[in-house]
Amino acid sequence: MDKQIKGPLIVRLSAISNNCWFANVEIGGLDTNMLIDTGSAVTLISKENYDELKCDKSKLIKVTSTLATADGEPLTVLEETKLSITLWDTGKGRLCSPLVDVQLIREGSLDIRCARVHLAETVHIPAHCEMFVTGKIRGHFPSTKDGCLEPLDRFRGGEHVIIPKSLTDTTKTNIVFSIMNPTPNPKILKKIYRWPRYTLSNRYSLVNLDRKRK
Repeated sequence: MDKQIKGPLIVRLSAISNNCWFANVEIGGLDTNMLIDTGSAVTLISKENYDELKCDKSKLIKVTSTLATADGEPLTVLEETKLSITLWDTGKGRLCSPLVDVQLIREGSLDIRCARVHLAETVHIPAHCEMFVTGKIRGHFPSTKDGCLEPLDRFRGGEHVIIPKSLTDTTKTNIVFSIMNPTPNPKILKKIYRWPRYTLSNRYSLVNLDRKRK
């Protein structure tokens, strides 16, 4: 896939429900809604949507592995292929995702400062759901650098909720981050989350994997 950028790089998200977010996308010529899953390393397409794709369907690869879902149940995948996914902002442009490897290059010494992030309000998370919540940073960072939000050990799955690592602007008092409840029971959170801050360079190295293979 080649990178195609036209117009503003803004993707409009729609809150279909209070528990998840969707974006309008085009996959192989088919307009559809895609669930925004911050913890997923793969893109899943239903068989119904796949049957409607307007592209070559002959290049399918057998999948021997079984995916593990957030609720712990195994998911059998029929086959896999490479497709172009285009994110849309209605009438304002589009961003076609390339196959790239993004490398963050750190300059200078590693600067680690920590603060805590408190939930802005009590959160009720239903079973097997992911929610976006608001937290307040209880700390001060003098420079305008990115920070890395990391969960405490007890918030990394198991019998509790999962909070993925994410980069956030440390100059803001309020931040929005994702919390997933993979358990079969609803959870009520009134906890405190630690916010480690790492200084990263603003330089990025983009490597097109397709061209690199050639």
